[in-house]
Parts: sequence; C-alpha cells; structure tokens
Amino acid sequence: MVEFYSSKNSHDPSVLVLKKCEYKNDEYKRLDLLRLGQQVMHMQDLFLPKLRAISRSTMIAALMFTACVLILYLFQITFSSRDSIFSNWVVPDGVTLHEAAIQFTSGLLNTDDLQPGWGAFAFYYPSKWVGEVAYFLINLACLLVVGRRLGFVSILFFPYFIVAMALPSKDILILFVSLIFMIHLIDGRWFIALLIALLSYFIRDGSAFVLVSIFLAYQVMRRNIFPPIFMVVIAFVVGALLFGLLNDFFGDTFIVARNLSVYEQNSSSLLGYGSWFDYYVRVFGNATNLAFRPSLLDENGGISVVAVGYFVSGISMLTSLICSAHTIIYNKSALAVKLAVALLVSLAVISLNPFVQGRYLFPYSVIFLGYLIYSGRLKYVLRIYIFTIMISLIAMMAYSYSGIPGTAASSITLFNFFE
Repeated sequence: MVEFYSSKNSHDPSVLVLKKCEYKNDEYKRLDLLRLGQQVMHMQDLFLPKLRAISRSTMIAALMFTACVLILYLFQITFSSRDSIFSNWVVPDGVTLHEAAIQFTSGLLNTDDLQPGWGAFAFYYPSKWVGEVAYFLINLACLLVVGRRLGFVSILFFPYFIVAMALPSKDILILFVSLIFMIHLIDGRWFIALLIALLSYFIRDGSAFVLVSIFLAYQVMRRNIFPPIFMVVIAFVVGALLFGLLNDFFGDTFIVARNLSVYEQNSSSLLGYGSWFDYYVRVFGNATNLAFRPSLLDENGGISVVAVGYFVSGISMLTSLICSAHTIIYNKSALAVKLAVALLVSLAVISLNPFVQGRYLFPYSVIFLGYLIYSGRLKYVLRIYIFTIMISLIAMMAYSYSGIPGTAASSITLFNFFE
C-alpha cells in the first residue's frame, strides 16, 4: 500500500509525497509508483511553468475552440455595422481602445497621453501592419494559452471574453497576465510574480493593486499565520477602512483623482461614496449586478450580444464566488483554498473603485473556476451553477417587484471593420 500526505515543507502543499510503502513484490512496487507519479502530475500540471507535449485531446479542443470563435468573429465582421434585431456585436470599450490604438500606432499619441494603459497598446501594436485582424489573432493566442492551462470549458463559462476578441481587450490581456502571475506565484518564483503584478499596472492600473494584494495574501497563507477565513474577513474590513480614507489621504494621486472625478461627473449614479456601508454595497453590486440585474435589450428593443455575454459571464462569476466561499470552509485542498482566497481578495480590492465594475473580476473567476474544472470537479461546478441560475431568477423578480430600477438598456454600438 502507498499512503500520501501533503508536504508542509514544499511551497505548494498540494504536492503529494510518499509517506509509507509496503510492497509484496516488484510488480506492486512498479504499479504503486506509477500511480503516485500520475497523481503528482495531475495536481501539478495546471500551474507547472514547464511546457509539456500537447495531448491529442487538448489539440482537438483547441481546434474546436478556434473554429467556434472564428465563426463568431465572422458574424461580428458581417453584422457589427448593422442595426437589426441583434445589436452590439462588439464591446464598446474595444471600440474606444481601437480608436486610441490607431492614434498610438500613427504617432498621434505617446505613452504619456495613454498613462497608465499604454502597455495594452504595446500588445496590439502589430495591428499597425496587419490591421484589425491582429486584435483577433493576439486575443486568440492569449485565450489558447489560458485554455491550454485551465481547459477551454472554463472560457466557455465566460462568453464575454469570446465576444471581446474582435477588438482590443484589456480584460483578455489581464486574464492572460493574471494566469502567468499565478503560475509563478504558486511555483514559488516570488520575484517574477511580483514583477508581473507591478507591470500589469501599464495594462490596467487597478489590476496591479489586485495582483499585489493577492501576492501578499498568498505569502501570509503560505506561512499559515492566519486561517483562510480570517484572511478573507481582514481583506473586506481593511477594504472598508480604506474606502473611507481614499479621498482624504490619496485624493491627489492620479488613480484616485481620476476615478473620483469621473464618478462625480456621473450624475446618474445612485451610490454614495466614502462610508463603510457604501463599500459593502459595491461589494454586493460587483458580485451580483451582472447576474441579478441584466440588461439584455438595447435601446431599440433588440437583443444586445454583449449584454448576453455579460449576463452569462455574470452567472459564472457568481458561481465562482459561491464555490470559493464553500471551498474555504469545507475544502481541505491547500491550493484550492489559496485560489479561493485570492478570488475573494480580488473582489475586496476591486470594490474600492467608485464604480461598480463586476467584469473586472472575470479574469480571477476564470482562473479559480478553471482550476476546479481541471481538478475533476465539473459536476460540483455545474450543481452550483444551476443553483446560481435559480438565485438569479428569484433576484430578478425581487428587483422588479420592489421597484428598484434595473440597469439601463444598452446603447447601440456600431463598428465597421472595413473602414
């Protein structure tokens, strides 16, 4: 018999090591060691930085995924410039980034004009020579890497990323960078992980604060200083305290001043800013708004493709949050618990933003949900997913009967790929 236990001396406690072996003959010894190797490979492969030969099944999945997203891309090219029953084939932020990318690659804007997000334009610089198709190809390459590590099913749970592939997308870049960050973090390459976290500032400033917070939380968990539940509580308590002090102590910094300025100009916002209660309202909104208050129709009554992507992805995101809370309480897998804490810490940090932007949580939700699926817990995820859909339907009816206004209908965004 072979008994396994988690090594406390390893930086990854989920690595299985041999505790005791009792063999009747060499054949049993060979089979037991083979089983041990297979289990270790299964647990480590998800975040192991070393490249391995791609299996036939993974190759087939990658080809099928590429074919599906290519078909959607052709639909986007064909229908994004038309106003019909289906609208908003492209993400509005992608159109804005595309226009800025054209000016950047033409030399009309420099890195100072694009602070702090010039890193995103550097990623998409090949569009200067290839054209708009470069956006799709670069995004496809990023998602293929994610699918190779986490499984392509995890991406299908978040169709927003597939809809966003046609144009520049900071969300896709942050998903890719966050995965690389987690790979090095879990493998114990602290300096590289921290460097990636800091460099992500030049793609989306807020993501740097999220990844650095995850880095710090991971170091605390690695040393078993606090229980995981206590870590999550600390994250949300500190978030509430910081939320009330941001304007007083950090109001002159670029990030806080910019976000507050835009927030104050948005007269339609019903949220207050500055108290701990306002912070927890944002926590709840970031976690649930996309699932509980969808806006599936555009202003002319048509179906918004992007809004449908938001809604389905919002259901998946809420599923990942419920799974993370359940994992922290009941799961004994050290790696799963760490990833669950990382997801909830990211929610605590993102909620410091004056605006409710649940989609900023998508990248970290994909990583956690992808790990669960990769670890053979797809049935568990599907059960929670069905439960989340039921909660979402009840919440939508409750919002409707209570008179709380839903999110506004989507404005129609047209984009011509042939101009």
